[in-house]
Amino acid sequence: MFMFEYNVRHGSVIGIVGAGGIGYYINNYLQFQMYDKVFSLLIIIFLVVVIIDFISMGVRSFVNEKGDVRRPSWLTVMLPGKKAAQIHHGIVAEDED
Repeated sequence: MFMFEYNVRHGSVIGIVGAGGIGYYINNYLQFQMYDKVFSLLIIIFLVVVIIDFISMGVRSFVNEKGDVRRPSWLTVMLPGKKAAQIHHGIVAEDED
């Protein structure tokens, strides 16, 4: 499932540089300045990737030992793990000087 998700995401990017697939059509439409078709293809790619990501999350939850897979929040992506956990749980740590 992970490789399928990966291939869908990267297939469009690789196609833009000349390998074919849906990226080929995006590249063609960009050359002919058909921006409405480019925009619709990008929306379709986005929706398909989001749907596959949700399906992949469900599949991973069955093979995970704990049985649940949670997506990281923006807070945990932007901050180091310990600091994000402190903020998430409402613990305000003072700087140690």
